[in-house]
Amino acid sequence: MSPTEALINAMEMWFGISMNQAMGKQLQAARERGLSMPQIGMLFRTFNSLAGVFELGQEIGISGAAASQMIDRLVQQGLVMRNESPHDRRVKEISLTDYGRITLRSFMAVTHSWFEDVAARLTDAEKEQVTATFVLLNNRIADMPAPQKPACDPTPQE
Repeated sequence: MSPTEALINAMEMWFGISMNQAMGKQLQAARERGLSMPQIGMLFRTFNSLAGVFELGQEIGISGAAASQMIDRLVQQGLVMRNESPHDRRVKEISLTDYGRITLRSFMAVTHSWFEDVAARLTDAEKEQVTATFVLLNNRIADMPAPQKPACDPTPQE
């Protein structure tokens, strides 16, 4: 097996195991709060900036109508609010409420707790080795170009 194949296999294994375990904890936390993962994705997307309904739908891969319904439910749960855009009264900007921020931070804490559990299983020497590897990977990934959006909708037209 070449060094590239060995690296890819190791990364695939890490990704699979870590996603399974970390996402399992996220799913459990979501169920406890009556939220779906797409709703959590919507909350994460609105964490640091205002966004419109259509834009949010596009970013998480759902239609504007589906995004609007999802936002309705999040508004009812007190997690987000709709505000009229100061630039265009027809546009509604979505932002987190204080309760939404608290809820989202609790999901971040679940992930952080999982990272702490992983770190606790390593010796100090292993932590240094893994840290150096992650720093190297993060630097290389940061240099990669962002994925391109498709130039056209690949969905077949009827």
